[in-house]
Amino acid sequence: MLRVPLAASPSILEQGYGAVQGARNWDTFAQKLSKQGANIQVAVFGSSLTQGYHKGSGFAETWAHEVQRWLQAAFPSSNVDLINLARDATDVTPAATCWYQRVPADADLVIIDYALGGCGNMLCAGVGSELVASYETLLRRLMRNAPNAALLLLENFFFFDMAGPGQPATPLPYYQTGGDMHWMLARRYRIPMVSVRDALYDVMFNDTALQAALGVTRDQMMADAMHPNAQGHRIIGRGLVAYALRATLQQELSRIIAAASNAPSSTSAQPQLDSGGWQWSDSAPGTAADIDACRAARAARGAHVNCGNWGLSTKGVGKRLEFVIDTQSLQSSSSSSSSLLDRRRLVVFYDRAMAKGFRAGGSSEPPTALVQCVRGCSCSELLLGGQSLTWSELMASGSTEVSQHPKCVVRLTIVDRGAGTNDYFKVNGIAVVPFKKPRAENWFAEVALAREQMFMNEYKSRLVPHMQLDAVSATDAAWASDRNLAT
Repeated sequence: MLRVPLAASPSILEQGYGAVQGARNWDTFAQKLSKQGANIQVAVFGSSLTQGYHKGSGFAETWAHEVQRWLQAAFPSSNVDLINLARDATDVTPAATCWYQRVPADADLVIIDYALGGCGNMLCAGVGSELVASYETLLRRLMRNAPNAALLLLENFFFFDMAGPGQPATPLPYYQTGGDMHWMLARRYRIPMVSVRDALYDVMFNDTALQAALGVTRDQMMADAMHPNAQGHRIIGRGLVAYALRATLQQELSRIIAAASNAPSSTSAQPQLDSGGWQWSDSAPGTAADIDACRAARAARGAHVNCGNWGLSTKGVGKRLEFVIDTQSLQSSSSSSSSLLDRRRLVVFYDRAMAKGFRAGGSSEPPTALVQCVRGCSCSELLLGGQSLTWSELMASGSTEVSQHPKCVVRLTIVDRGAGTNDYFKVNGIAVVPFKKPRAENWFAEVALAREQMFMNEYKSRLVPHMQLDAVSATDAAWASDRNLAT
């Protein structure tokens, strides 16, 4: 393991490594790696940076593939398999709700990268954040469903230059990330963490310093302020993450050598679809050959191939889509949580920013869709869609409490056009989850949420002039106000 080279000097890589005492399950991981012929399963979560978004290309390889190759080279007698569960422009919510179930029960290592997916606009800056709660939920569900897996957290960063009107460019503030909250959870659950922010923040905005540290300039390792190019992925995967793997495993392997010489679960629904007029499509741009290649890869290797955000899509106000789902037979992993199953929520995932030209010239506001329970069950009506100046993630979700029924018929109807007469809407999935209470349960949580909301309101008021966005028309502002009141 020590003979396999890293992609950069340890002196810079060690700045991004957050060690913990008694790392959870890393002794089990090291034991398996030390055996001849072991089959090692590595699963990764994240958004576009982990999935493989590159301007002008399809589903490219990422830092995760570099990690796979480094582990394979470090332990040549093992067979290292990569399960990439990342999805472009998503936050942690769908992973915590559904995708965690894609991780095999006997997985050996799970790496989570959601510091940019949702947290890039200070939306994970406090304990009251919904995304921080979802991040912890994902960790706990992974621990329950893959009980022997070692975990590793990865914090990437948006290396963006900010400039107000008439002001010089300055680096995006160091705290503009979810890393600090994720590190709090890492310490609590004894999970090592890798921080690209900690390692590169001091040098990324200075090409002279960056070249001295890594031998490259910013343009030579970054496709844009967020996404690395192939060289950048190599530095993250075969550099920062590989260093953390080596440092954590080395301690555990030393013990092995010395000794030798001496989970309330959520239930995602499998709907029966009345999909007339709706098409199964991907959100990422690409040629027909790209789409066919993705379909072929998924057919050959299963749903783990990370080539896009698939869903049912159509155009046209008035178009309907009906799901037939079982909201009754939820399973609990323990009898003590059975009371939670008396109530449940219906969660609908959709493309918030999906529109004409997404990833290829800017996105526009999606239309509004109305979700109703029409037969066999009851639920409050739910509105989906609309523009957000703060959230850049493609996938969003809305939820409503739903009654129990083995064949609950849920109807989604496109009821209004978005900006620029956009009438394209896409549904990514639907799930039924246990539900207890819709609000915080104690005074401390209420205060934390209230302060977080005050902070975000102030942040949003400053966001538009700092980013020099075009003024929002009076019609759009009124529509947004009405939508906020309705939801």
